[in-house]
Amino acid sequence: MRDAHLASRRRDMGVARYYRLYELLSAALQDGTIAPESALPSEPELCDLHGISRTTVRRALDRLEREGRIVRRRGSGTYARRQQAVQRL
Repeated sequence: MRDAHLASRRRDMGVARYYRLYELLSAALQDGTIAPESALPSEPELCDLHGISRTTVRRALDRLEREGRIVRRRGSGTYARRQQAVQRL
């Protein structure tokens, strides 16, 4: 019972929310729902759409940026990057 309570508290701290948004955006980038070089919704739009804080949105976007999947341009927006073709052996 205590473990369930701790897991619930972790979700309340924003970890699950950030990761859920990251997974959602990651899947949309992967399956082409968000096309390469197209703009992602703005941070305030993502906050409103998902009912989460701007800090949580930024954590998810930071992770995608570190992975090289998006590019963020100050004053312009966030854009999907064209993915490199994976070489198969």
